[in-house]
Amino acid sequence: MAYVAFSLVIQLIIVLMLFAVGYGNTIHSEEIVDMNNTKSTTGYNDEIFYISNNTGHSEEPQIIKNGSNIYMLWIDDSSASRNIYFKKSSDNGCTFGPTIDLGVGKGGSLDPKMVVSGNYVYVIWEYTPENNGMIYWTRSADNGASFEKVKNLGNNTGFNGFPQLAASGSNVFATWHDATDGIVFLRSTDNGASFEKVKNLGNNTGFNGFPQVAAAANNVYVAWTDNAQEKYGQIFFTRSTDNGESFGEPFLVYKGQESYANTTALSPKLVAGSGDNNVYLLWQSGRVVQHARVSALISDVLFTRSTDNGESFGDIVNLSNYSGWAVDPQIAVSEEGGVHVVWTNNSIGNEEIILRNDVQVKSCISSNFTGKPINSDGIRNNQSLSEKSINVAIVEPTFTQAAYDKSFYMFYEIYDEEIIGKDTINFTNYTSLLSSRVPDNTGNWSGTYQIVNHLKWLIPKSSIDVLGDEDVHNRSSILSPDGENLYDVIMLQHQEYVSQQEYNNLKKFVSNGGILFLLTGNVFYGEVEYDEKNNTIKFVKGHNFAFNGQSAWRSVKERWMDETSEWTGGNYKCCFAWEFVFHNDPFGITHNEEHHVTNPKAKILLDYNATAAKSDEEFIIATYALEYKKGTVLTLGIWTVNKLFENERFLRFFDSLLFQYALIDS
Repeated sequence: MAYVAFSLVIQLIIVLMLFAVGYGNTIHSEEIVDMNNTKSTTGYNDEIFYISNNTGHSEEPQIIKNGSNIYMLWIDDSSASRNIYFKKSSDNGCTFGPTIDLGVGKGGSLDPKMVVSGNYVYVIWEYTPENNGMIYWTRSADNGASFEKVKNLGNNTGFNGFPQLAASGSNVFATWHDATDGIVFLRSTDNGASFEKVKNLGNNTGFNGFPQVAAAANNVYVAWTDNAQEKYGQIFFTRSTDNGESFGEPFLVYKGQESYANTTALSPKLVAGSGDNNVYLLWQSGRVVQHARVSALISDVLFTRSTDNGESFGDIVNLSNYSGWAVDPQIAVSEEGGVHVVWTNNSIGNEEIILRNDVQVKSCISSNFTGKPINSDGIRNNQSLSEKSINVAIVEPTFTQAAYDKSFYMFYEIYDEEIIGKDTINFTNYTSLLSSRVPDNTGNWSGTYQIVNHLKWLIPKSSIDVLGDEDVHNRSSILSPDGENLYDVIMLQHQEYVSQQEYNNLKKFVSNGGILFLLTGNVFYGEVEYDEKNNTIKFVKGHNFAFNGQSAWRSVKERWMDETSEWTGGNYKCCFAWEFVFHNDPFGITHNEEHHVTNPKAKILLDYNATAAKSDEEFIIATYALEYKKGTVLTLGIWTVNKLFENERFLRFFDSLLFQYALIDS
């Protein structure tokens, strides 16, 4: 029998519901447990000790119990890359063997999944930022004592892969989301030594996601969500009755209420019963409701089961009883047929991996159980992430904020129509609108606080400064008197308007070997002249106009278009008013202003598969990197201001870029 990892999540409130499924669809609630108030239980050891004991960040822990063996898996970034680590106990968790590093070095790993079958331990995970997201795999053929070399099972996940594993006998089944093909499936018939050709199960263009796979006897079951074909979320299911050789036509198990706009189906969980014909399906369904300025996700945990090996499913039951904020459901089924479901109303970040042993004390006495932290001996011994020290500058777009203070755009509005087809006409009226005062306080205009707080958490020993455009205009803020870089990394936000001096200084910074992040779309579009004495800017060129201080006339849209493409790899993708669709959307992207790749030398790291409703033009909106002289420019390509730096999955991707390009050799 294969055992699948069940995540242990450290949360504010854990709601545990144990129920047994009898005849029909009756569900009996037995117990509610608040893990923050757990009390000592007679005959059990309630001591807590650490599995990862380091100064980095450990997260996404998973655990499997098989006989007296306990297998643990987690992610840790202590080595200045987010890698996968494994640890095993052979005595019910009283003692643990060495920590084994399963990772591949630079970048970031995400969503690891583990399955144990006989003496085999199988692990799969997603990796970024290479090849538009990759699926990595490894196995142990000696019960977790050692692992084979990591293999790449597939590319093009769009950082939206969510890989899953199941095993039955010598068969191993893997599924994940492909950014182009949707849900794909891969089978091994020799305990993971080799894999067959990938099958496309979803027959979709990438909108479906969150796949799940389960196996029992000769049956293989796969389920996934689809939240784009309709205005309400859907759950699809398909099965194979010949060990994954072929699959039936996918069918709809659930769709959200049509009367509720933007209803989604999230976090499906699929489990096959042991020795019976039952298949259990669990998911979270919700919708965002808006009242005045407050928006909130109203969600519930839904459950259904099949008693005929997935040929059909019974009624859908709301387990959370319309509580309104039930998220992250998990399900486990015992060999006796008991069904256990857990979910939460809220969750927080996890700093260390904490194991709670509910093993009877008498079984640990002979092993000298101490409850002390376990040495994470397998964590790479290079400099810890928490000890890494780099100099980072985040530049607030103070010139752009000044330009947005009505004046420039009032001028554009007045003359936009008049310049069409007129190359020689000059405008002298209203030119006072082309000057504006630089604000003294931007008030977190581009989400600077979120970025700073995250970097302080990720690299606490580093120096993180917040500058304004006027500081970068002044060469001495980022370059020494002899022209050397004062920072390792500079991050720009919505620098739509910069001065020629600022532009040159940033280009020099990259030429010297600096890492420049362009955090959002539409940078270097217009040129302004900065008056340091009066702290004002004056429009110079871009946005279809040029201005010499007295008169304005028709000019270029983007001030340094060719030059910007040459050293950053891309340009602003017009237009704001267009309807963009991101067919690969791992972060919940909101169209605003984006960058597209215009330099063939740029390396695409994550392609968002964007199209525009008003254009047949082919273009690539992506996160991409371009090496320029001694340095590198990393362009996120999408609109990240405020919203995305509160998205956990986006932050993991952002971290992987830092690991890959800024931290690994620091």
